[in-house]
Amino acid sequence: MISFLHTLVFQSAAVMFLPMIWEIQGVWISIVVAEFMAVVLGTIFLVVKKKKYHY
Repeated sequence: MISFLHTLVFQSAAVMFLPMIWEIQGVWISIVVAEFMAVVLGTIFLVVKKKKYHY
């Protein structure tokens, strides 16, 4: 789930929308934003599933 969202959703959305704000720098920043969003999603999954998987 995280890999799918990171690759297809977060990166695609960032590459489409951030250049509207920051022009060419938005393309470069989009990768960082997609990585950050994947880390946030992973952290959310860890917190939510903590009791189920006992970690």
